[in-house]
Amino acid sequence: MCDNMSKRKEIKLFNPVFIIKKNPMPIIFIDTFMWNKIIKNDELTNLIIKCCRFRKLIVTITSLQKGELHQRNFLEKIEDLCGDQYLVVPSTYICANQIVHSMISYYKDIRNVELGWKISISKVSIIKPPINPKKIITDLVYEVNKMRNETEWKNKGYFISTFVQIEREIWMKNLQIYWESISKLSKKHNPNKSYEEFFYSDYFTDLPHIILMSYLFGYILKEREIKIQDVIDIYNVSEIVPYTMLSIIDKDQYNRLLTLKKDYPFLFENLFRYVHIASYHDKAPNPEITLKEFLEWCLK
Repeated sequence: MCDNMSKRKEIKLFNPVFIIKKNPMPIIFIDTFMWNKIIKNDELTNLIIKCCRFRKLIVTITSLQKGELHQRNFLEKIEDLCGDQYLVVPSTYICANQIVHSMISYYKDIRNVELGWKISISKVSIIKPPINPKKIITDLVYEVNKMRNETEWKNKGYFISTFVQIEREIWMKNLQIYWESISKLSKKHNPNKSYEEFFYSDYFTDLPHIILMSYLFGYILKEREIKIQDVIDIYNVSEIVPYTMLSIIDKDQYNRLLTLKKDYPFLFENLFRYVHIASYHDKAPNPEITLKEFLEWCLK
């Protein structure tokens, strides 16, 4: 799964600043567990219908969550509530677009890397819809747990760096065509920059999706084997949540984010500074009250 794990390289530091540019229209993310409560609550469903009808917000989910919602018979009800204000973002689109945009900034020596919502969800030609997404997740869970059980180093630092390396190898194999396009289209050729160096620089390793996904996986693997639900949750949080104005997530996810912000405030505090997160976690705002107040605010 990770052929070049022995080929560790020192990360080259350029100290880019990643700026998450939110959509002008508020985006909300609601985890699967919460949709069950919303559908049974007439006040919340009426508020969502009004907000979507008057185009006051965008309700978004990932393609991984779509399958989960379909299994629980929530999907058609959500589509009826939200109409054309309901958006499914294919998983890995945001990650791929963040990498490509950061690659452009690296090549052009741009330190402030703006990662806008519209750019991040644009179609990526190299990504094809998986024929069997459940099998892909199942295979990932198997390989990751196998890696965990075969290593003696059960510490989060090892697992974090392993996941960064896995992502590095996957994307390095697939994004060469974009690098070639950047060099051809750029007005100024930059011979001092190389494709491989980009992936071994903080323009890659500090990307929001890369650090979020790697750290979240690392923390779970330190404690236990991962499950299919963990993969879905981590992709939802690492791709969608930073772009939202409001996200409602479950207790486990919220607790992981609290731990990340406590252990690594420099990395994660700013990432969620402008995201309101609700959960049934005892340290979080109540999700039903928060959602009601947010929807009422949107309608003002």
